[in-house]
Amino acid sequence: QSGVAAAAGPMCRSVAGLEAVMRVVTGPTMHALDASVPPLPWDDAEFASRTPLRIGFYIADGFIPATPACARAVREACGLLSIRGHEIIPFTP
Repeated sequence: QSGVAAAAGPMCRSVAGLEAVMRVVTGPTMHALDASVPPLPWDDAEFASRTPLRIGFYIADGFIPATPACARAVREACGLLSIRGHEIIPFTP
């Protein structure tokens, strides 16, 4: 691939699956193996919290335009998160 760095990300069928991935990724072993992973342990209380979140998003990175389907998916996700009381903040990467 030239120009677009690939990025692996978890793909799961449920929130429980994503939680399991994050428990592994945020463990102390991952930080020891990859210094770009912050040494922040999984926080059960934070995960269970119902406090609204501040979530930053962007649709275009300034290099490659998002496909219409991806842009729509981001807008729809932002709308649903906003309806649920979260603060949605656009930013430029």
